[in-house]
Amino acid sequence: MSPSRGLLTVEAYARSTDAHDTEHLRQIQDVRTTLGLRPKRCEARAPLAAADLAAALAAAAGRLRAVGAGLSETQRRARPTPGEWGLNEVMAHLLHVETEVFQPRLRRMLAEDQPRFPPFSPEAWATERDRSAEPFDETLKAFEWARVATIDFLRGLPEGGRARVGVSGFFGPMTLQQYATHIADHDVEHLAQMARARPSP
Repeated sequence: MSPSRGLLTVEAYARSTDAHDTEHLRQIQDVRTTLGLRPKRCEARAPLAAADLAAALAAAAGRLRAVGAGLSETQRRARPTPGEWGLNEVMAHLLHVETEVFQPRLRRMLAEDQPRFPPFSPEAWATERDRSAEPFDETLKAFEWARVATIDFLRGLPEGGRARVGVSGFFGPMTLQQYATHIADHDVEHLAQMARARPSP
C-alpha cells in the first residue's frame, strides 16, 4: 500500500521503479547537455531518431579510416602505455562486438520476448591471443561490411520492431532502438580512445 498511489502489486511497483529510474537518468542527461558534456544516450534511455541513428552508424567507418590514416602497421600495433589498447586492438574489438554481440542481440530482441543478455566484458576476449597483430585495414574492411548489415537490419525492421525490449545485464530493460543507439555511443567512445592512442605519424 503506497500513501500516494494506493494499493500496488509487485509488478506495478517494479514498473514504477523503472519509470523513476528513467526519469532521473534523463534528468542527468539534461544536466550533461547543459554542461556541454558528450551525451550518454543509452544510459539516459534516450534513443536517437531512426534517421539520425542510421547516419551516426554509417559515419563510423570513415572516422575509423581517418584515425588510422598515415600510420605504419607498427605504429597501429603499438600500445600507448602498458595495459592500454593500441589502434589494431581497438579495431579488432569493434569488429568482434559488431558481429558477435550487437548483431546477435538485435536479432534476438526482434525474435524473442524480452531476451536477457549478460554483461559483456572484453577482458577475456583480449587475452585469447595477440589482437595487435591483426592488420588494421583488413579488420576495418570486415567491419565496414558488418556495419552495412547492421544498418540494413535496422532499416528493414517491421512496424513496432524498434520498440521490442531486451534486458541488458548492464543497462537493464532497453528497447531495440535504445540498444542500437548504444552501438553509436560505443563507436564514439572507442574513436576517442583511438585518437588518444594514435602516435604522431
